[in-house]
Amino acid sequence: MKNFSRKVSRKEAIRRLRRIYDDIPSTKGCEENITSCKAWCCQIQNPQLLYIEFIILWNYLINECSYKFIEEVIEKSVRNYISNKPIKGCIFWDNETCFCKIHKHRPLACRLYGITPHEEFEKRRAILTEQYKSNSDAIFKPQCPLVSIENGAKITEQDTNKWWNQSCNIEESIGVSRNEINDEIGGSYRTYHDHILLYIMPNSIMDELQKLRLMENDIEKDLAVKILMDRLHNNIITLRQKKNGSR
Repeated sequence: MKNFSRKVSRKEAIRRLRRIYDDIPSTKGCEENITSCKAWCCQIQNPQLLYIEFIILWNYLINECSYKFIEEVIEKSVRNYISNKPIKGCIFWDNETCFCKIHKHRPLACRLYGITPHEEFEKRRAILTEQYKSNSDAIFKPQCPLVSIENGAKITEQDTNKWWNQSCNIEESIGVSRNEINDEIGGSYRTYHDHILLYIMPNSIMDELQKLRLMENDIEKDLAVKILMDRLHNNIITLRQKKNGSR
């Protein structure tokens, strides 16, 4: 159940979250090697983020990005949402440059991905590998060896737990109850595409997307997405007027 008595404003919550981001050590190795590795992590990973992190991203999209870019993001979100493949890739990965299109506003999970303590990373990978062991399309690569902390320091699992718990406290401070901060159905820790679609789409459209998920013919799916995007075209233009409302 939602706790609607907010302790702090969203602006204050965002300021607090950015202080956590600033506390995470700067890294090196990713951008320097992007032409060789092609950002395989972004090609196959589907990052998750808290609702307050999504609000940071959404404010950036609405206030600073072109209408064309917003429409592209929404279409990619739709395609990821209706896909039954375990490997979807990040909707903000640019397949031409291999760079992240919202790197400055990336969430905690992306900031820690390359520097998560190895033991912690492997525990998570083992869980996912077991969960998807019967699906030959699932890919869970070892931790990227190219990324490191600039000053040579190491972070511990205690550090990552601290940043996660601090972020959860901020999530709670804007009205999300603690038992909703998870990646289960109804939780606030969602993928980019889930956050975006649940934020902007009416229930009737979400019902249509659920039906598209069940379609097995990829050609028919593609056509249905194009028809849906044509229908949504005029509505997407008005999204700039919707900045800080909640679903």
